[in-house]
Amino acid sequence: TPDGKINWQVSMMEDFGRLTFPNGRTGAVSIEGDLAIVNVISTNWGAQGPPRNRFYAFDKATGQSVWAAAPGVGPPFLKDSSVRSPVFDYDAQGRRVFYAGIGSGAVVCVNARTGAPIWRFQIAVGGINSTPLIHTTADGARHIIAVHGVENLDSSTAGRMVAIKADAEGKPEP
Repeated sequence: TPDGKINWQVSMMEDFGRLTFPNGRTGAVSIEGDLAIVNVISTNWGAQGPPRNRFYAFDKATGQSVWAAAPGVGPPFLKDSSVRSPVFDYDAQGRRVFYAGIGSGAVVCVNARTGAPIWRFQIAVGGINSTPLIHTTADGARHIIAVHGVENLDSSTAGRMVAIKADAEGKPEP
């Protein structure tokens, strides 16, 4: 509340199997409309069992779980904790989406209202520890700019900056 009283809280570790890492890094909560969205690495039961980078959305007024999304892949690509924040925008179809680099070395686009993954573009092995940027060119083309400092997929060097263009069907192009 404005006077500092807790309205609700959720234990991501106890309730959702959030994993911790030796360096204690964790992402911040993002507020999008009436949702509080959390980015974590977790492993739990059932469909949430395999270790993945997941996004969980909660009703920001009540704390009720709204959706969970696992847009990435697991090991051997999932090697890092989740510390970056998503960036929100509208896609070519008018959907409210977010773009994020995740712990499995991909840049993802996720429907911010439903949690449905829209696309994933694998750029590295290991975590992308930066928030992507959205760049719009003079002709209206939109690019998602992402950087990483881990192992590249196609070479033995580490680190790269990429520009990913999402076409009208929502399929990314390098």
